[in-house]
Amino acid sequence: MNKERIDHLVEQKKEKLPQGVSIITPEDGFSDETQADWLTDLLSRMYVEHGITKKWEELWLDIVSGDCKLWFALKDEQPVASAALIKQADGSVEIGRAVSELNGIGGLLMLLAAADHLQMSGAAIVAEVR
Repeated sequence: MNKERIDHLVEQKKEKLPQGVSIITPEDGFSDETQADWLTDLLSRMYVEHGITKKWEELWLDIVSGDCKLWFALKDEQPVASAALIKQADGSVEIGRAVSELNGIGGLLMLLAAADHLQMSGAAIVAEVR
């Protein structure tokens, strides 16, 4: 999928955002600690157990180093969705850590992350499908 197609899909999905939902990008300047807290809180609410929630410090260090870039959706100042670009040991970039409590928002965040990656790099994006 090319960048223009992704941009078009992003605009379509933004038009359908529920009232009161705001999108937070890595450039919005939220602290690394806040981002790690938001992601672990969101994953804890969505899953009985998730490996990332047990490794807060490792997640935080990945955010600090830039190895993990996060996008969030907030409603009433609480995270309701996330997606991330994660640098892998082999040099590839994975799009993942996507979770959403509201329909359609996780997909929007994944598209925003993909668009960001395509703008910054020509490298492929990998994903694990579950």
